[in-house]
Amino acid sequence: MPNKGCIILKNKGFTLLELSMVLIVMAILVAGIFQGKALFHAAELREIMGDFERYSKAIKEFQDKYQALPGDMNNAETIWGSDTACPNTTTNTTLKILTCNGNGNGRIGASSTEGVIDTAYSYEWFRAWQQLSNAGLVEGKFTGVKESATDGDAGPGVNVPKAKTSAKSGWTLYHFLKKTTDADLWGDQYGHMLSFGGDTSSITDNPVLSPTDALSIDQKLDDGMPGTGFIRAWRTNKQARCTDNDVSADVVTYGFYISENSCSLLFILGL
Repeated sequence: MPNKGCIILKNKGFTLLELSMVLIVMAILVAGIFQGKALFHAAELREIMGDFERYSKAIKEFQDKYQALPGDMNNAETIWGSDTACPNTTTNTTLKILTCNGNGNGRIGASSTEGVIDTAYSYEWFRAWQQLSNAGLVEGKFTGVKESATDGDAGPGVNVPKAKTSAKSGWTLYHFLKKTTDADLWGDQYGHMLSFGGDTSSITDNPVLSPTDALSIDQKLDDGMPGTGFIRAWRTNKQARCTDNDVSADVVTYGFYISENSCSLLFILGL
C-alpha cells in the first residue's frame, strides 16, 4: 500500500525541441555580437577615410585663404598672437590658440635628407594642427608643441588629431623628401603627407590596421596597391607583415591572410 506521506518526484530532462530552441537562441545572440562588432569596425574605417578627406580639404582651404601652409606660415603670430618664447618647442599639455611663426620655406617641417624624417623643424608639424584649428578648419584644440622631450613626438588628442578608433591613433602632417626606393618605402615624390597610425615617440605610424583594413581603405580611395598611388604602406623592413613581398611597387599586395594589426598608412597630399 503506497505511503501517503511521501511525495514521489519524477526526473524530467529537456526535450530535443527545447534543446534546439536554446541552441537557436544562443546562435542568434552570438551572431548578433559578431555582426555588431563588424558594423562598429566598418564605421571606424569610414571615420578614417572621412578624416583624410576632411583634413586634406582643410589644408588646401587654409593655403587658399592665407597663401601659406599651416605651421610653415611666417606671419601666424600677427593673426593669433604669440606663444611664449617662439618658436617654443617646450613640452606642455596646454591646449591654446597662441601660436608661433614658421619659417615660410613652403614645407611643413624641414625634410632635407632624402628618406629621413627630419625633426629639426618638427615644431611646424604641431603648429600646423593648431593653426588649422585656429582658422576653424578642423575640430578640437592643440598644444602646438611636442608631446614629450623627444623632438617630433606626436600625441593623438594633444598636438595632433585623435582618430575615432578603438586603438590610440591619430594623424601627423609633415613634409618628407622622398624620390627613390629605400628599405622602408617605394620611390616616388612623397612631399607633404598625412601619416595615419598609432601613438609612438615620433610620427603616428604604429600599426593599427590589419592588411585587410588597409586594403579596404586603399581600394575605396585609391588604387588598392600599397606601393603606388597616393595611399602607401610601409615596406616589410619597417612593417614586416603588412605587405606580402618587396618585389616591385607595381606587384606588391597587402598581406590579406594576416589577421593582426600590422599596417599604418601614408596619404600623399600632392602639395
